[in-house]
Amino acid sequence: STQSTWDGVVYVVDCGFNKQKIYLPRPRVETLLVSAITKASAIQRAGRAGRTAPGKCYRLYSKEAFNELEESPIPDIHRSNVSQVLLQLLRLGQSIREFPFIDPPCVETTIQALHELKILGAIDDNLCLTNRGSQICLLPIEPMLAVCLLESHKDGCSEQIAAIIGMLSVPRIQVRSDRDSCNYSDRALSIFKHRDGDHMTLLKIFNFYIKACTGSLNGQIDRMTFEIERRAKEFCKKHSLHDKYMWQAVCIQQQLLRNMSRMGIPTPTLESTEYDNSGYSISIRRALCRGMFPKVAFTSEGIAYESVFDGNIFRLHPSSVLKGLEEWIIAHEAVITQRSYLRTCSIISKEWLREFAEGSLKQIVIQSDALKEKLRFLMG
Repeated sequence: STQSTWDGVVYVVDCGFNKQKIYLPRPRVETLLVSAITKASAIQRAGRAGRTAPGKCYRLYSKEAFNELEESPIPDIHRSNVSQVLLQLLRLGQSIREFPFIDPPCVETTIQALHELKILGAIDDNLCLTNRGSQICLLPIEPMLAVCLLESHKDGCSEQIAAIIGMLSVPRIQVRSDRDSCNYSDRALSIFKHRDGDHMTLLKIFNFYIKACTGSLNGQIDRMTFEIERRAKEFCKKHSLHDKYMWQAVCIQQQLLRNMSRMGIPTPTLESTEYDNSGYSISIRRALCRGMFPKVAFTSEGIAYESVFDGNIFRLHPSSVLKGLEEWIIAHEAVITQRSYLRTCSIISKEWLREFAEGSLKQIVIQSDALKEKLRFLMG
């Protein structure tokens, strides 16, 4: 890491490349691209050698290649989804067109972000903040997840949705270091798999973590005591989980519920006892669909999924508990590695789409014959 100083490290080998997470606005996916570093990064890497003692940096590229590098990296605003940024600007009464950005986002990214906010009901046709948009601004999470949480009281599962958002907001909770430990980790987590998708699986892990700490699936952790910390670490070690990230998910859930209470929005909960009860799962997946419908996809040609709102073709990520046989799904994120994948997916019903997103579905530009047939059947 170029951000850390390690005692005793006096030699650094610089390959001249790094991986950058870049948001692609048209397909609305994130991808990790291997690209050449910048001169500023090269100097930063060289600075890791000899911080505490004389050292050397070995660069695996020529001086001519160094001179051709860009001076500084691409600003984060050029490679990120800016929907939250635009929402906060509108909350502050600023004009998106006239705001003096140091590095303004590209036009395509801005248009895509505004379109997303519009179909979520956060802004109106005049680019003015709506009441829902004002509420979304008070929640420190991405707008789609904020809508899920704000609407979750209608399905009586606000605490469960806040827990799922907490799990989605932390880095990967699973400990994976080498092939043997990966296989063990997968087996350790297999008991939490839920047939209805990855969101329910994450919730099941969260609730059993709470049970390990408090003795009850519906328990509450007010503060981290020595005994709770011991139980938490024991549970995480048994199931190959990061105890630090699990605790962060609990803190995020509690913060979101406090924010909801300040806004005067009720935060009902379901009894977390019967995960195989279809009504329990349906309530939670309905609440997720209320905000994540822009990321709905349907099965296409049996082995892949086609995104309804942009027509891109994806496969299920290998880490998903789903098998690719489900007709309609929602996905938390789309990523591109060697292939295009949908990650963290759950099964939904087409009737929910008709209920929550009928107006948005009517505005879709048809991308394929399969999508045209699906929408014709969906809209009746």
